[in-house]
Amino acid sequence: MTALERWVERPPGATGPARTLAVVLSALDRHDEARQMLARALREAFGARGRRQVALSQIRLDITGGRFTEAVHRVRELLLDEPDDESLRRLLIEAYDGWITSGREVPEASDITAELGRWTDADTVRDRRTLVVKAVLAKDRSGRDPVSAARSVAEDLGRVCAQNPDNAGARERHVAALYGHAVEVRKEMRSTTGSRRATLSERLKEVCAQCADAGTGLLDSGLLADEEGRERVRGFLRAVRPEEPPDPFSSRRA
Repeated sequence: MTALERWVERPPGATGPARTLAVVLSALDRHDEARQMLARALREAFGARGRRQVALSQIRLDITGGRFTEAVHRVRELLLDEPDDESLRRLLIEAYDGWITSGREVPEASDITAELGRWTDADTVRDRRTLVVKAVLAKDRSGRDPVSAARSVAEDLGRVCAQNPDNAGARERHVAALYGHAVEVRKEMRSTTGSRRATLSERLKEVCAQCADAGTGLLDSGLLADEEGRERVRGFLRAVRPEEPPDPFSSRRA
């Protein structure tokens, strides 16, 4: 490490050595030292190109160190001057993905949609749709009872589907969430009696109808191309509506 530190000291204003040392420090889990190294390099950088390279290194370090909100903020700042930069777009997606996976104060699906909605290329649209679904599923609902938690997931996914009907992944997850809500309502019914049970029975009918409508709509839309996904949806339909006829689009029909 001493040799690398001397290398950094020799060319003041050149950012390459500092960025390299920051990578090494980060790999050793010495993230605070790496951040200090990059902050100094940013102050002493000769020109705009060097400062930009340091800023990118800071974003990568934030992502590696689990500082996802900071990484997103830094990317936003750079995007003000470079709104079409592909590397910044990929870093933003990576930061959001890490943030969601961390499970810590997961960002709202609506924020991700707004942030990434500026890009309409196929790769970014696919990534945005995936991240939105992941954010909904990762949202902390630990303070809710099972029925309320299941209902919350279904409602959040329903809003995602309403905003973006072409998101096949969200629509399949929505069908699954409605089925999950129905399961939790049925479990609750088994442990209660009287008027509460009657109320839950009506709720179960409503949720099953919603699940059937969502599943049928998805199958009819043609968005779900893979047979495994279609079979999963048909399975939910059979569970909530046992009289469900064969899917006319099934490749396995006679």
